Amino acid sequence: MKVSHSKWIAALIVSVVLLLTLPNLEKVSAAVLPGSSGVSVASIEVTVKNPESQPISSAKVVVTSQDLPFPLRIQLDGGGHGKLENLPVANYSIYISAPGYFNDTYIGGQVSGNFQHDVTLGHNNGQVGITNYFFYDPLEYSSLDQIKGTVYWSTYGTIPSNSQININFFDSNNTVVGNVYSGINPQANIYTLPVAIPIPVGATRIGLELKSESSVLAQVTSPIWKSSLYSPGQLLFKDTNPAGGVIDGVLNWTGSMNESQVTGYRVYYRTKNALNVYHHLGVVGKRADKAYQFTLPTLPTDIVEIGVVVNNSNGEEPGSWPIVFMYDNRLSDPLISVTTTSNLPVPSNFEGQLNYPQAGKIAGWLRWEVSSDRNVLLQLAGQTIYFTDANGTKLQLIGSALEPPIIDNHMNYNGLNINEPIIIPNGATQIAIYSVLESGKENDIPAYYPLPPTIQFTDWDEHYRSIRGHITWNQDNNESNIKAYYVYFTGYNVSPVEIGHVTKGAPWRLSIPTSIMIPQGTNSISIYTMDYNNHLSPYGSPVYIYDNSSSYQVQYALKQKYFMGITAIDIKQILLTLNNPSNPFSQISKEDTQLLLSLIKPIMSIN
Repeated sequence: MKVSHSKWIAALIVSVVLLLTLPNLEKVSAAVLPGSSGVSVASIEVTVKNPESQPISSAKVVVTSQDLPFPLRIQLDGGGHGKLENLPVANYSIYISAPGYFNDTYIGGQVSGNFQHDVTLGHNNGQVGITNYFFYDPLEYSSLDQIKGTVYWSTYGTIPSNSQININFFDSNNTVVGNVYSGINPQANIYTLPVAIPIPVGATRIGLELKSESSVLAQVTSPIWKSSLYSPGQLLFKDTNPAGGVIDGVLNWTGSMNESQVTGYRVYYRTKNALNVYHHLGVVGKRADKAYQFTLPTLPTDIVEIGVVVNNSNGEEPGSWPIVFMYDNRLSDPLISVTTTSNLPVPSNFEGQLNYPQAGKIAGWLRWEVSSDRNVLLQLAGQTIYFTDANGTKLQLIGSALEPPIIDNHMNYNGLNINEPIIIPNGATQIAIYSVLESGKENDIPAYYPLPPTIQFTDWDEHYRSIRGHITWNQDNNESNIKAYYVYFTGYNVSPVEIGHVTKGAPWRLSIPTSIMIPQGTNSISIYTMDYNNHLSPYGSPVYIYDNSSSYQVQYALKQKYFMGITAIDIKQILLTLNNPSNPFSQISKEDTQLLLSLIKPIMSIN
């Protein structure tokens, strides 16, 4: 069914009218939950079916309110049911529609407590429309100004014989601003673009028009969501309660690189025993500084995932949702012996970014694979994580990584996040990870991950997917069998790409004096050692690439790195930094020097 910009405006006008005339409308008054004293939150729950009582899971349910910074969409499950929780008590307008059904529904009124509404949509018999529309763009991450891919759709109703389908670019008002391809037979339901097509200026959407001569019979569009532009940045969760079994916390993330189509972000969580239910936690409106924080309530103990979703002004959401798996901080729990068991999966295939932000403290993240056996994963509560000495003796409990959700047998990995530095116990040389059952029994064989050397890197390049700078590290372990250190671009499920190497005895640093591109799929720089038999170590020690993409980000990173606490940088401090033996400026370029000088605030004269 076509949902045009004018119809969306009409829906909002109808919603306002419903609110103003609420006492006189019998249909709407039945949809209003009376307020009650002491109720501070609300929820909206809907079930959408057709006259045959079959669920319409594809229905569009959008909730608007003056108390929300942007519209919210209720995602429906296979039973046509969905729910929004943790809403403020307020006046809400609810718009419900679905392709192929004619009686759109509008509901309005004060919502306090839990509002439930069942909607029956009648068949759109005899009318013409487009449904099941989807556009797949393989350039979603690699190209910002082109599209290429395949468009899928279905049509319904009696289509005139002289009709055709056109693929067009649209602006935010669904006005055509460019053509992709025209003259497609309406009996088709798929078309693949043969070449990449530039996105015209002003285009924010792509879609289909079903036309008969000059008349538009149906139209369907969707945002051009480039994940490399519109996905939220790094998402971090911190459990602020150091006791096991109680998960409070704070969620931080950076805004999308391009927020031109973004009105805000929605926060949700899922639990292990109800993965098809997305529990709404709250919303955050767009901020100019792109620095976002959300304080979480006490969360259920079976929570396994928190996610952040980008929203636009129409309540639409892209398909790329960054998530964090849950980590239960247990630093205050006493170290006690636990019952062991056997034959549980031993974590393997580690990837990580542990670092030493302060002397004697560690921070960062680890990720590991657990098992590909769904039945095994369902038995696990997750993994428990400890600091140990070189012999594997437990020194301190760090926390529990709760078992992540199992989706199509692909989520068989888990992880640890230490977002604030924690003290490393005396004698600790490695981290031990044990699989653990719901009963608390630990596997008798852990996996060990060595504490890494100190690796540091700051990106001095202001262009996206391009870096330059100085990679430094230290090596605390025995170097007797080390011939050289090799530096690679690395990432999960991609082959490492060499950047350079340093022979033993030379300073532990590698400079990138001119900008180089970050290979597709990589997000870290890792240090490997080579022995005298020319064998590289199987695992590298990585540092995550914070890819700065503007001069502001570069200047901020340099100030944090080299001039922390200095409010006014002058030429003397620049020279001291360049001459400091602890700084790796052996191959500093002209561009780097200019960049450091740009940190000096201009001298203002008063006339």
